[in-house]
Amino acid sequence: MQTHQNQPTDHSPNRPPATRPTQNQDVCWCRGTIAEQIFAPLVARLREGGASILPARTVVGLTTDAASGRVDGVVAARSAAEGGGEEVYAADAVVLAVSVQGMQRLVAQCPPLAERREFRAVQNLKSIDCVSTTLFFDREVPTRFPANVLAGFAPDEVGATYFNLSDGDWGAAPADAPGTVIAADFYGASSLLPLSDEAIVALVRNNLAACEPAFAEANVVDSAVLRARGAVTKFAPGSFKHRPEQATSIPNLFLAGDWVRGTPEGGARGLSQERAFVTGLTAANLVVGALGAGAPAVVLEPEPDEPHVAAARAANAAGRRALAALGFPERFLR
Repeated sequence: MQTHQNQPTDHSPNRPPATRPTQNQDVCWCRGTIAEQIFAPLVARLREGGASILPARTVVGLTTDAASGRVDGVVAARSAAEGGGEEVYAADAVVLAVSVQGMQRLVAQCPPLAERREFRAVQNLKSIDCVSTTLFFDREVPTRFPANVLAGFAPDEVGATYFNLSDGDWGAAPADAPGTVIAADFYGASSLLPLSDEAIVALVRNNLAACEPAFAEANVVDSAVLRARGAVTKFAPGSFKHRPEQATSIPNLFLAGDWVRGTPEGGARGLSQERAFVTGLTAANLVVGALGAGAPAVVLEPEPDEPHVAAARAANAAGRRALAALGFPERFLR
């Protein structure tokens, strides 16, 4: 699932006109594979700008200048096919755009990070496993809703959503799809990872049929199953204090990801893929500012909350202020 930034897509006459581009969190599905449609063009653009893309390299450490405390090198391990060993790449600034698990591994093996509490605190963050599926059916199966939640199909900790990609709201099904195309994503899916692709597809189909009986008569003619261990950050009460800022105590080291705390400018609210993208733009801008070179990226302001959401936020804030006045510790109010 991808998110995008653009003008609001709600064309209701009651919506006031936007005075400038804003972000929204409408789901936008990629027409084709992410590798082909997003990463390949990105890599080509980076190379056109003079960047080198180094495959089969795993970052295992950082080197720092003793006098300034700045990062001056990135240590990367070569693959066994390339003979193994490590290389150090000189760096003027570094952005770590990694998952929670990736950051935890790096902190554990990198003394310049491990000696600082802000990075050690990341070890307290958690992540969850995910399974993403796409099912192609042999006929059109209309659904009551373009997206919905699946529940009661697996252990309680597993949650799922499905999207009818053939529905006009998404319009993301391939033009040559024989029938309805369904995407179903599972979160907290650790207990599903050992299952075969066929078993996971059968699970999705059976539960779709429980929600929409017409799927019982449709056959799956093609499918895709992706497993992602620790791919999604688990935000739980008490985790906020462990999340680091994007600008770290190392002057030229910056972080990006949905798990960082705050965004210095504009930025997406909440915890999402959109937020991860926005923090990437913000990290790039921090590098531009630190080095005094380059053009900053434009970070769009979030679209205003809908009235009922704004009212709920205001009520929550008022409740927290009232509890704080009664002496409740701040840690219980986050």
